[in-house]
Amino acid sequence: MRIVLVEDEPKSREGIVKIIQHYTEHEIAAAVEDGAAGLEAVEREKPDLVISDIRMPGMSGLEMLQQMRARGCETGIIFLTGYSEFEYAHQAIKLHALDYILKPIEIENFMEVIKNAESKIENKKAEQISPESLLLEYVTAQNKRIIFKTDICIPMIM
Repeated sequence: MRIVLVEDEPKSREGIVKIIQHYTEHEIAAAVEDGAAGLEAVEREKPDLVISDIRMPGMSGLEMLQQMRARGCETGIIFLTGYSEFEYAHQAIKLHALDYILKPIEIENFMEVIKNAESKIENKKAEQISPESLLLEYVTAQNKRIIFKTDICIPMIM
């Protein structure tokens, strides 16, 4: 899974990158310092997941997510914040955030949230397989010569 990390505090950003690299096989496609840079990174990198602080100087994480949604980007997002005010969580939920984590981050909880997010993202991808793409795959497969042996389908190499 490709991840864009948006966090304004350099030490927090570096720590989160190290946690993800140490405990997962996910790729950090970009690690940036504010919402504007995050929005650019999301458009450039096309990640599977964004992990973002909510409150940052300049464009906040919530503003970044609003811009992403306005542009038709449905990339999953997990918000991080040191602020426990319900209003932030409420706004994040309205914008279809996958989850919301308070700082300081507990590694076990963080890894569980990433695992759950990955599962939701995979399920969403599976739901988005269109009939047209299935038909194209079927037609493409029919153009190949195939030998059938019992219940096994083996492409014939010519």
